[in-house]
Amino acid sequence: MQGTSPHHLSRTLFLLLCAGVAAAAFIGARYHQARGLPVPEWPLAVDLFLVVPLAYLLLWRPARAQALLGLAALFSLGVLLGAFVLPAEDKSLWLWLEPLRWLALAALVAWQVWAFATVVRAVWRAPGGTNLEQALHAALDGQAGPGPMTELLKVEARMWLYALWRDTGRLRFAEAGAFHVHRQGGNASNRFGFLVIVAVELPIAHALLHLFSPALAIVVSALTAYGLLFMFADYRATRLRPITVTGDMVRIRYGVLTDLRLPRAAIVEVGFVDRTPRRAASRMRLVGMGRANLRLRLAPGTRLATPFGTREVAELFIGVDQPQAFAQALQA
Repeated sequence: MQGTSPHHLSRTLFLLLCAGVAAAAFIGARYHQARGLPVPEWPLAVDLFLVVPLAYLLLWRPARAQALLGLAALFSLGVLLGAFVLPAEDKSLWLWLEPLRWLALAALVAWQVWAFATVVRAVWRAPGGTNLEQALHAALDGQAGPGPMTELLKVEARMWLYALWRDTGRLRFAEAGAFHVHRQGGNASNRFGFLVIVAVELPIAHALLHLFSPALAIVVSALTAYGLLFMFADYRATRLRPITVTGDMVRIRYGVLTDLRLPRAAIVEVGFVDRTPRRAASRMRLVGMGRANLRLRLAPGTRLATPFGTREVAELFIGVDQPQAFAQALQA
C-alpha cells in the first residue's frame, strides 16, 4: 500500500486522541473507585466538551454545516461516555445532560431508517438495467426536493446501497467520458487495508471495553461497526463511481461522499502535480487515500455544492487513474 496523505493522517490523529480520552476516562474512574474516592466530573467534561471538539475543528477542519453536525455528534457521544463512566452517586452535571442523549439517538435512528427505506423502495421500483444510484437520487429528489438535507440523505442512502447491493452491474455507470480514481496512489488498496485493520481491531477493542463496562462495549462496538460499514461502502464506491465529462459539465463522483457538478467554463487552468498540498480555505482536495496528480484552477467566485452546503473553491486538487487523458478531456 502507498503512504496516506496528510489529510488522513490528521484524521487518524484525531481518532487516536478520542480513543486516548475514552481510555483515560475509564482508567481514571476505576482508579478513584478502587480507592474509595469520588470520581470528579470536571476533568471528563473538559476533555469531552472542550478538548475533543477543538481537536475536531483543528484536525478535521470541516465545512460549516459538517462542523455543526460533527459537534452535535461529539456532544452526544460525550454525554453517553460520561453516563457509563461516572458512578451514579458522583453525577451532578450529567444528571442534566443524560436525557439529551436519547433525543439525539432517536433522531439518528430515524435518519438511518429513512435512508435505508428509501434505498429499498428505489431498488424495488427501478426498471431492469437502470443504474440504481441514479434511480435512488431521482426518488430522493422527488420525495424531499432539492436542498442540503436531501444531499446529506443521498450520502446515507448511497452508503447503504454500495454496502449491501452485491450486483455491481446495476451500480456501474454507462456514461461516455468516464474516468476512475481507485488505482491512483493505491487509493482503493489503501482503503481496503485500513478496512481490514479496523475489522480485526473491532473484537479486540470490544473485549477490552467489556472488562470495564459491558454496556459501553456494546455501544462503542455498534458505532465502530457502522463506521466499518461506511468504509466498506466507500471502498466499493471508489471502485465503481466514475468522474464523467459530458458537454459543458464535469460530474465528480469520489467515494460515497462526493458528488460535485463543476461547469467546464469555470476551469481556468489544468496542471499536473505529484503531491497533495496542505489544506486552505479556498482549496478542495479529492484524493481519497491516494495522492493528487492534477490541479484545477477555477474562476474567481466559483462555488460548488457539497452535502454540507456550498463553498467557494479557487483550486481543486484531484487524483485520477489517467491524469493525462482526463486533462485532455477537460481542455477539449
